Amino acid sequence: MTYQEMKVTIAGNSLTQFGKRILISQIQFSTLEAIFEVDEAVQRKLDLNRRTEIREFIIDSVSEGDFYFSPFIFSSRGAIQEVPVGGELPPGSKIYILDGQHRTYALISAISHLRARKETEEEIGNFLEAAKLQNQIER
Repeated sequence: MTYQEMKVTIAGNSLTQFGKRILISQIQFSTLEAIFEVDEAVQRKLDLNRRTEIREFIIDSVSEGDFYFSPFIFSSRGAIQEVPVGGELPPGSKIYILDGQHRTYALISAISHLRARKETEEEIGNFLEAAKLQNQIER
């Protein structure tokens, strides 16, 4: 079954802000990556230098311990349906990034970079370093 065929349930708290229903949630980045999209008509163009700066910050931070970002802000454009545990996104629906585009793409890039380094370490037989990199990927 693919994402396009699945309903995504997002645990969280529904509130009213400025007369609009909002969902505050914390989800795994892998889930977010599968359901978000950038609306090129609304968002500014991705600054590759900014993405790289943030990616390096992430990689440096996870090598020293945990790191935290300020919240990402997305719009479901009315697609999320409120349920007792939070919200449900119907099959094939996306959420659109409002704030956090550079952080989101930097995180994708950092994970990709760390995975490539891990694979290299495995190929040369440095399994201790590969395990360390896997730990950083999971942070």
